[in-house]
Amino acid sequence: LNRKKPPDIDCCDLLGNTPLHCSAYCGQKLCALKLLKNGARPNIKNKNDQTVFDLANNTEIKQILEGNFHKGMTGHVQMFEGALWKVQSFADGSTIFTKVIV
Repeated sequence: LNRKKPPDIDCCDLLGNTPLHCSAYCGQKLCALKLLKNGARPNIKNKNDQTVFDLANNTEIKQILEGNFHKGMTGHVQMFEGALWKVQSFADGSTIFTKVIV
């Protein structure tokens, strides 16, 4: 994603799933955040007519996706209003997401 010409962040597999679909389904919160930060669109539907919200397997990942949904809808956001999340990673491998501002 940091290359001069990065790959298509919304590329699809044979089932129409994007990397964001896969990270939502697998509960990979940090991966989802990185994808969203780099412009992944959460409103894309796969071949089963599912968005990332349909595949999200826990509340935390759904909150992360919902906080970035409007950004994916507009394509270009001058100012984003919504929840601000703080991510804390610990030595034991656990991660905590804390809502800082509503």
